[in-house]
Amino acid sequence: MKQSVEGRNSHKRSSEGKDICTQEEFFNWCEENKTIFNRIYKDWKKTDFIQKKSPSIDRIDNTKGYTIDNIEWTTQSKNSSKYTQ
Repeated sequence: MKQSVEGRNSHKRSSEGKDICTQEEFFNWCEENKTIFNRIYKDWKKTDFIQKKSPSIDRIDNTKGYTIDNIEWTTQSKNSSKYTQ
């Protein structure tokens, strides 16, 4: 998330320059959403860790940054498919 917002990724992202939650906010959010993460992780493990099934943080509204009210757990495949449509 931080690399995307700071423009340090190899690809130009729509998140560059947007707001980002603090580390503490993110850790609290992870704790509150661990059931969803665990479900995605277990499904990923069943695939013998195929990358496209790995847990990923998605911005719900891509015009906004990585703020607590704008992120959700998803798979890497679902997250990246938003950019190829």
